[in-house]
Amino acid sequence: MFSLSQFDALLLESTLEVNSVAFLARNFINENNSCRITERKRDYKYQSKLFQEVSVITDKFKDMYQEMLEIILQDKKLLGDKLDEELLKESSDEDLLDEEEPLKSIPSSEFGDISPLLEKREWLNDNCIDAFVSLISSQPEFREKNTIILSSAWFSFLNSWSGNGEAKCERILSKKLNKSKTQVSKIIIPICYEDHWICCEIDISNLSVKTFNSLSYSTSKSANIAGRKIQKFFESSKSINNILINIFKTPTCSPEFSLTSAKCAQQENAYDCGVYVCLNILALTLSKTPDCEPRFLRNRLFNAIIHQDLKYLN
Repeated sequence: MFSLSQFDALLLESTLEVNSVAFLARNFINENNSCRITERKRDYKYQSKLFQEVSVITDKFKDMYQEMLEIILQDKKLLGDKLDEELLKESSDEDLLDEEEPLKSIPSSEFGDISPLLEKREWLNDNCIDAFVSLISSQPEFREKNTIILSSAWFSFLNSWSGNGEAKCERILSKKLNKSKTQVSKIIIPICYEDHWICCEIDISNLSVKTFNSLSYSTSKSANIAGRKIQKFFESSKSINNILINIFKTPTCSPEFSLTSAKCAQQENAYDCGVYVCLNILALTLSKTPDCEPRFLRNRLFNAIIHQDLKYLN
């Protein structure tokens, strides 16, 4: 039997132990919560740092993209004025018109303004391409070939949103074929698609469509899209089907043209695609290649068009 004093002592001891256990438990809970809070703070700091790094990377990509646009649109910053000085020193009077002459006195062709040929960092317009196509078509050796060249407007009609685009292209093609004095087997088409010039050759007898892209490393996708539009048109063209009947002596039903990307000279900048289209047309029709540096090509093309003489491209 416990005495009252012993019971009081035991009760007091038990109370102290309970209080001690409660104190330890509270400390454990507080420490645990503190750890969790610390971990959450650490996670928050890590996520904040990661977000900042991602933001920095995104800003860098934006800056890089902007720099690429500036290089493409203003390549003069990359090349500087040194090229202009060398061009004036090394080019002869025959190759280059007087650059100090006012633009208003520069002669134009029957197709209109072809001054972009004299602006070293300008894209060529339709006038420049069509004027050169006309020059090639007027050559006696070209007239003997079984090749025709369509104007740059032809593909614009084909690529238009209007419903009669293909019908208009068919009429133009039929008229061009009827004017030819030879049995046409090849068709050359200068194409401007998504602000880029390419050249397309259709070999009717071999049922093939070839695209010549002087900027293939960055515009191959758009060139293929343009090529597929050409391929689709010629597979359904009545005029082409009539030629195939004359070639193979049997009616053809839905001929299938192959589409390939041909190797060709590559431009060294972002604005000479039209110049290289002219060179590809020259090579495909007359098997000629200008014997000069790329930087002189614009001036030689200009003089050839103005004087209607291909000797400037020799």
